[in-house]
Amino acid sequence: MLVASGLYGTLAYRVQRRTSEIGVRMALGASRANVLWMVTSESLLMLGVGLALGLPLSFIVSRFLQSQLWKLSYLDTFSFSIAIALTFLVAIVAAFLPARRAAEVDPMWRCATSNRS
Repeated sequence: MLVASGLYGTLAYRVQRRTSEIGVRMALGASRANVLWMVTSESLLMLGVGLALGLPLSFIVSRFLQSQLWKLSYLDTFSFSIAIALTFLVAIVAAFLPARRAAEVDPMWRCATSNRS
Protein backbone atom coordinates (compact mmCIF):
# COMPACT_ATOMS: atom_id res chain seq x y z
CA MET A 1 0.00 0.00 0.00
CA LEU A 2 2.91 2.31 0.73
CA VAL A 3 4.37 1.80 -2.76
CA ALA A 4 0.96 2.26 -4.37
CA SER A 5 0.16 5.50 -2.58
CA GLY A 6 3.64 6.95 -3.09
CA LEU A 7 3.76 6.04 -6.76
CA TYR A 8 0.28 7.40 -7.41
CA GLY A 9 1.01 10.61 -5.53
CA THR A 10 4.24 11.20 -7.43
CA LEU A 11 2.71 10.55 -10.84
CA ALA A 12 -0.42 12.58 -10.10
CA TYR A 13 1.72 15.51 -8.95
CA ARG A 14 3.83 15.37 -12.11
CA VAL A 15 0.71 15.43 -14.29
CA GLN A 16 -0.89 18.23 -12.25
CA ARG A 17 2.20 20.39 -12.70
CA ARG A 18 1.99 19.88 -16.47
CA THR A 19 -1.72 20.60 -17.02
CA SER A 20 -0.99 23.97 -18.62
CA GLU A 21 1.44 22.35 -21.06
CA ILE A 22 -1.07 19.60 -21.79
CA GLY A 23 -3.78 22.19 -22.40
CA VAL A 24 -1.54 24.00 -24.89
CA ARG A 25 -0.71 20.73 -26.65
CA MET A 26 -4.41 19.92 -26.95
CA ALA A 27 -5.20 23.44 -28.17
CA LEU A 28 -2.55 22.97 -30.87
CA GLY A 29 -4.18 19.75 -32.03
CA ALA A 30 -2.97 16.89 -29.86
CA SER A 31 -5.64 14.25 -29.48
CA ARG A 32 -6.70 12.78 -26.16
CA ALA A 33 -5.08 9.49 -27.18
CA ASN A 34 -1.76 11.27 -27.82
CA VAL A 35 -1.89 12.96 -24.42
CA LEU A 36 -2.82 9.68 -22.73
CA TRP A 37 0.08 7.90 -24.42
CA MET A 38 2.54 10.73 -23.65
CA VAL A 39 1.79 10.75 -19.93
CA THR A 40 1.59 6.95 -19.64
CA SER A 41 4.83 6.33 -21.54
CA GLU A 42 6.74 8.83 -19.39
CA SER A 43 5.41 7.16 -16.26
CA LEU A 44 6.38 3.72 -17.53
CA LEU A 45 9.85 5.03 -18.34
CA MET A 46 10.16 6.07 -14.70
CA LEU A 47 9.07 2.56 -13.72
CA GLY A 48 11.74 1.03 -15.96
CA VAL A 49 14.48 3.21 -14.49
CA GLY A 50 13.30 2.42 -10.97
CA LEU A 51 13.30 -1.30 -11.62
CA ALA A 52 16.68 -1.16 -13.36
CA LEU A 53 18.19 0.56 -10.32
CA GLY A 54 16.17 -1.22 -7.64
CA LEU A 55 16.56 -4.84 -8.68
CA PRO A 56 20.36 -5.03 -8.46
CA LEU A 57 20.28 -3.12 -5.18
CA SER A 58 17.65 -5.44 -3.75
CA PHE A 59 19.75 -8.49 -4.66
CA ILE A 60 22.76 -6.93 -2.91
CA VAL A 61 20.79 -5.95 0.19
CA SER A 62 19.02 -9.31 0.41
CA ARG A 63 22.42 -11.01 0.58
CA PHE A 64 23.18 -9.07 3.77
CA LEU A 65 19.72 -9.80 5.21
CA GLN A 66 19.94 -13.53 4.53
CA SER A 67 20.23 -14.38 8.22
CA GLN A 68 16.91 -12.66 8.94
CA LEU A 69 14.96 -14.44 6.18
CA TRP A 70 13.03 -17.35 7.63
CA LYS A 71 12.83 -20.37 5.30
CA LEU A 72 13.65 -18.25 2.27
CA SER A 73 16.65 -18.02 0.04
CA TYR A 74 18.09 -14.56 -0.43
CA LEU A 75 17.58 -15.08 -4.17
CA ASP A 76 13.97 -16.27 -3.91
CA THR A 77 12.77 -15.83 -7.48
CA PHE A 78 9.10 -16.24 -6.57
CA SER A 79 9.18 -13.35 -4.09
CA PHE A 80 11.10 -11.12 -6.48
CA SER A 81 8.73 -12.00 -9.33
CA ILE A 82 5.65 -11.19 -7.25
CA ALA A 83 7.18 -7.91 -6.11
CA ILE A 84 8.06 -6.91 -9.68
CA ALA A 85 4.62 -7.89 -11.00
CA LEU A 86 2.79 -5.98 -8.27
CA THR A 87 4.99 -2.92 -8.73
CA PHE A 88 4.35 -3.03 -12.47
CA LEU A 89 0.58 -3.38 -11.92
CA VAL A 90 0.52 -0.49 -9.45
CA ALA A 91 2.59 1.64 -11.83
CA ILE A 92 0.21 0.95 -14.73
CA VAL A 93 -2.81 1.97 -12.66
CA ALA A 94 -0.99 4.92 -11.09
CA ALA A 95 0.11 6.11 -14.55
CA PHE A 96 -3.24 5.59 -16.26
CA LEU A 97 -5.46 7.45 -13.78
CA PRO A 98 -3.57 10.78 -13.89
CA ALA A 99 -3.05 10.34 -17.65
CA ARG A 100 -6.77 9.92 -18.18
CA ARG A 101 -7.43 13.00 -16.06
CA ALA A 102 -4.85 14.94 -18.10
CA ALA A 103 -6.45 13.86 -21.36
CA GLU A 104 -9.75 15.37 -20.19
CA VAL A 105 -8.24 18.86 -19.81
CA ASP A 106 -10.28 21.54 -21.57
CA PRO A 107 -7.66 23.61 -23.44
CA MET A 108 -9.84 26.71 -23.64
CA TRP A 109 -10.49 26.76 -19.88
CA ARG A 110 -6.79 26.23 -19.16
CA CYS A 111 -5.74 29.09 -21.45
CA ALA A 112 -8.37 31.43 -19.99
CA THR A 113 -7.37 30.80 -16.38
CA SER A 114 -3.61 30.98 -17.01
CA ASN A 115 -3.93 34.46 -18.61
CA ARG A 116 -5.50 35.91 -15.45
CA SER A 117 -2.50 35.31 -13.23
